Parts: sequence; structure tokens; C-alpha cells
Amino acid sequence: MKLLLQLWRQVRSGELGSADANDLLEDYCVCMVDPATGGIPTADGGITSEIALCPGGDTRVVTADTLGEFFHLLAHSWFGEVIDPVSTRTRVPKR
Repeated sequence: MKLLLQLWRQVRSGELGSADANDLLEDYCVCMVDPATGGIPTADGGITSEIALCPGGDTRVVTADTLGEFFHLLAHSWFGEVIDPVSTRTRVPKR
């Protein structure tokens, strides 16, 4: 996760190009799944699979262009509905 976050920051800042980021991501083959949900031993001796964060997420590979979407979906999975900081700044509080 730390590596993915670092890559996303570098791509967003322009420090790393999308092609270079995609080369690194290809080595890890990260899909749109919740990494915290897989590999957990079950009572029957099995192991849980990772839960897809979106339709087809178990086969959809994360790329430089979809890193932001991945983190958005992951935050939603872990913390519930994501608050958009831009929209909250434009709202006038009700009195």
C-alpha cells in the first residue's frame, strides 16, 4: 500500500511519468481488490479471497491512470462514504 501511495503521489506531482509508473505496477500486478480481505484463514481450513472493490475488480489491473480511483474505492470500502472536501467547502451550513 505504501508503494502504491508513493507512486500515486509521484504521478500526480509529475515527478514520475505514467509509463514509468505502469512499468513498476506491472511487476506487482495489483487488481482493484481490498487487500485487507484476502488470505485470512477460515474455520474450515480455507483462506478467504480478496473482495473486489468494483465490478470486475478481481481482474481489473491498477494502472497509473486508475491509482486515484483505487484509493477512492479502498477508502470507501474501509471507511464508508467518502466526503468530497471541495463540495463541503461550498456548502452553507443550515441554521
